[in-house]
Amino acid sequence: MLARYNRPLFSHPTAVRYTARTLDDLAGARAFAGAYAQWFGLSPDQTADLQLIASELTTAGLTHAGGTCRLALWRQDGHVVCEVRDDGCLDDPLAGRRRYASDSDRGRGLYVVNAAADLVRTHTAADQTTIHAYLHLPRGHDVARHS
Repeated sequence: MLARYNRPLFSHPTAVRYTARTLDDLAGARAFAGAYAQWFGLSPDQTADLQLIASELTTAGLTHAGGTCRLALWRQDGHVVCEVRDDGCLDDPLAGRRRYASDSDRGRGLYVVNAAADLVRTHTAADQTTIHAYLHLPRGHDVARHS
């Protein structure tokens, strides 16, 4: 039954990208998300949410999967999408969707992401996990800017 919902998630061709290789790159991931939040027209509260989402997903990927985390942001159907891809396999399909045990060091980041985002979608395979977190764009910012 899980396979029915565990569908691959794809990046948008216009996505802007940031790569984190170590925990030292987290400040860069937050700054990247903050800069593009302004470009997308997010409010200060939504900017803080996007920075939190990007930071938590990148931290989880680097901490639990190791390797490299690839962060991407784009506008789609009235939302900003924050994507993080890592080289791990998320073994709990409900991670972040139920309360975490207070004595556990796992699950807090995804729980926070699910609370901050309007929608969170996940795809996991043996060698990669992709998470998309969606934030609703403010009215008037839900269409692409033209140069």
